[in-house]
Amino acid sequence: MDADEEAAAALDLKKKKKKKAEAEPELVVGKIIECSKHPMADRLQVCTVDIGNGETKRCVCGGANAKKGLTVIFACVGVKIPATGQVIEKTPLRGVMSEGMILSAVEMGWADSADGVFELDSVQFSAGDLVPPEAPDL
Repeated sequence: MDADEEAAAALDLKKKKKKKAEAEPELVVGKIIECSKHPMADRLQVCTVDIGNGETKRCVCGGANAKKGLTVIFACVGVKIPATGQVIEKTPLRGVMSEGMILSAVEMGWADSADGVFELDSVQFSAGDLVPPEAPDL
């Protein structure tokens, strides 16, 4: 292998590593650090969620149990919802930009009905952890 071939092979390896680093986004554990009433909707809240590594996302949430301090399942933009196949997009909801979605057990495919967002054990899970494919024992 000559120098040009080695350089081409090294470049190809870098591209593959970059593609791996840009893999499909996954569901992560988040912690609601702020939660307030939506200014234009009675049954919605605007939540700021810590998703780990010092990164926060704002989302509009309809879960009645969503509150500051709650550990939740968060789908960032680009994540596919397990139960529906819907891909999350950054979109305004009633005039407030939403950068993701806090999921319920129904959206995870773990239950047929839910009263709100799925609450994770804050001792067992931390912001930024990957969400297990099966419902955790709580």
